[in-house]
Amino acid sequence: MRVDIDRIVGKHKKEAYRNSEWIASALSRINEGLEGLEQEYVNEVQAEPERPIVLISFLPRSGSTLLYQLLAKTGNFNYISNFQSRFWRSPCIGRLIENSISPRLYSEIQLSSDFGNTKGFSSPHEFNYFWEEHLGIDGNNNSDIKTTEFTKEKQEKFRKEIIGLLSQEAKPLLFKREYLVLNLSILKNVFPDVRIINLERNFDDIISSQMKAIEKVHVNNYEGFFGTALESFVYDENMTLESNVRRQTKQLKERLDHEIEVGGFPTITVEYEKLCEDGESEISKIQNWISAI
Repeated sequence: MRVDIDRIVGKHKKEAYRNSEWIASALSRINEGLEGLEQEYVNEVQAEPERPIVLISFLPRSGSTLLYQLLAKTGNFNYISNFQSRFWRSPCIGRLIENSISPRLYSEIQLSSDFGNTKGFSSPHEFNYFWEEHLGIDGNNNSDIKTTEFTKEKQEKFRKEIIGLLSQEAKPLLFKREYLVLNLSILKNVFPDVRIINLERNFDDIISSQMKAIEKVHVNNYEGFFGTALESFVYDENMTLESNVRRQTKQLKERLDHEIEVGGFPTITVEYEKLCEDGESEISKIQNWISAI
């Protein structure tokens, strides 16, 4: 699935949250031009690096971007930066270009964001377009990987990209996107070694934050989507927007918990409230846990 220009521009969002059509078109063409070189690079990576992939499991508006930033800021994780994310069809080449300009400036990562969007070249990015094109999902209620479409050929191409990214730094590779954990029963065959950081936050606070976000960002907020929804979720026009958001979020949490439990992946739970109170201790706890496994 190719991400189209309208998706890159963000026409489903209010004007302040859209991208320039010129930039969207330029980035799309640059990515197309680098695809061949990217394939040459990942094909040359022979061995699978013995480094874990660390996934953050979270609900929308649970503080996941703060956790992502704090972990990236330590300098002890490999992750997708804002610069590298612009190369969603050629991320390994993007990282090489980034490295040729400057090493990542971890100390300059700001602990602020705007609905998951961070600032600065070195700050972490969710890498949406990469996942959407490789997995055939778009992060709204199209959140389940279709096993009939995720062919062995596509899995192998995806696996090579992940191994290529793993090879670029001798550190755990950190990702933050909720639909990765939603599909772990499928992705575990592609990801070599997975650890889960399960982020928890008071449920009512999550709903309150989502309601504010929907009002601020989305043009058609009646759809009730903020972040990911399960494909089984259907917006009920006989219910209030908040009631729909609660149903959407509850279903999402149940599925995330199920995927983690059934998969038996090493998991550590972190509370958002504690992260705000003493972030340094919580991040240290996470790093020690990863090292001990």
